[in-house]
Amino acid sequence: TKVEEYQPGFSAASPPGFCLTTCDCMEDNRIQKPGETSKDWLDKAPEGAARAAAAEGAVAMFAQQGQLLNFLMRRGSVSKQHFLQPAHQGRLPGQTGETAAAYLAASINRAMKAVLGEVPVGSLIGAETVRVPSRTFLPESVDYEPLRIIASPRMLGARMPDWIRINPDDGQIAVSRQPSAFELPLRLRLEFDAAEGPVAAEGRGIAICADLVVVARAAAPAGAPWTLATAELAQLYSECALERGVRAGLHDHFDKIYDFNMRSPRLMSLGKWLEVVYRISRLLAVAASGSLALDHPNGPGAGGMPGPRTPTQ
Repeated sequence: TKVEEYQPGFSAASPPGFCLTTCDCMEDNRIQKPGETSKDWLDKAPEGAARAAAAEGAVAMFAQQGQLLNFLMRRGSVSKQHFLQPAHQGRLPGQTGETAAAYLAASINRAMKAVLGEVPVGSLIGAETVRVPSRTFLPESVDYEPLRIIASPRMLGARMPDWIRINPDDGQIAVSRQPSAFELPLRLRLEFDAAEGPVAAEGRGIAICADLVVVARAAAPAGAPWTLATAELAQLYSECALERGVRAGLHDHFDKIYDFNMRSPRLMSLGKWLEVVYRISRLLAVAASGSLALDHPNGPGAGGMPGPRTPTQ
């Protein structure tokens, strides 16, 4: 492309301008040449390696600070595109309400993981549906449900028992019979597949997996692990500095697992408990991103009547 070939109002870049009078790097009807896709004067310079390392370090430090302070999230770890996205839309990071929502959501996720690490086999037998909350085990940068859940025994070479099955589509756990004492505890490894393949940890390329442990202990409602965890979660909900509208929206959901008048956990099955707390954790994740901050002056946080029920579908 020559200078006289530019359209009116356009000119060559300056600097550096043309390399040669025969330069055709602006042509879009051919494949780019190797020399046009690299910067040899930087890559091959004595300080080139140090410059590249410093640039990568700066980006990594920025990403780490952004995730620590909750103002950005890393995306594309599964698709291998890798880019950073603001975690807050139209709001400043570091707000107390959003930080409290993120903390409470993380606490609920830890509680669900702990409960699934010691599941009484009796809680899986019967008509009650129990599903693995798969989104709980994935980082916040993966903002979608996996397409498939793959379950396998933790013991190398062992086969999946015939008395338990985990639906790969929705994570529903089905137990067909009471296992013998010799078959318990059963330690299962859960892996998650997305459209692009196995869901991997950010920046590591290692597939994310979760543990599900089925034990023989009795599942008395009052002493069940999920009942004991409810009291602590309700205490955190009461103490966290959630925004007034967020607290009002969550009150109805917490009331399903905790009786605020009697100040005691409500007795329920494992499946129902997981369903409720999983919904609460996802609502809190939205609140932590700054997308849910309705202000209801008459909500429970203000000492008045409960605010409107938060949509769940």
